[in-house]
Amino acid sequence: MFARGSAQLTLEAQKAIGVVIEGMENKRFNLIIRGHTDGERPESTLYATNWELSAARAATCLRYILAHSDIPAKRMKAVGYASAKPILPSTTEANKRMNRRVEFFYLPVGRSKW
Repeated sequence: MFARGSAQLTLEAQKAIGVVIEGMENKRFNLIIRGHTDGERPESTLYATNWELSAARAATCLRYILAHSDIPAKRMKAVGYASAKPILPSTTEANKRMNRRVEFFYLPVGRSKW
C-alpha cells in the first residue's frame, strides 16, 4: 500500500480503499484504520519515528475516504502501531512490504466503546 518510508497511497491502495468505501456506504459500521510500518527507521525528514509514519498512513487513508465518499468522519478513526504488530518478521524485503500496511477494522455502529 505504501513505498518504504512513505505515507502516500499507491494506485493499488486507492483501489483497495474504494472497496472499503463501498462496504462502508452499504453497511452501518464504524471503522478503525490501523497503520503499520516495516520497522526500518524512516529516512524522510517528515517522519521522525515509525509511530509518526504509521499514524500518517492511517490518517492518509481516512482523508482519502472522506474525500471520496459521504461517510461521516464520526464513523472513523486512525491509529498508528509503528512496527509493533508485524504480519511477518521484517527479515526480507518481501516481508517488509507486507508489513507496510493499513488494516481496516470494522465495528457495528452503536457499540459503546470503539
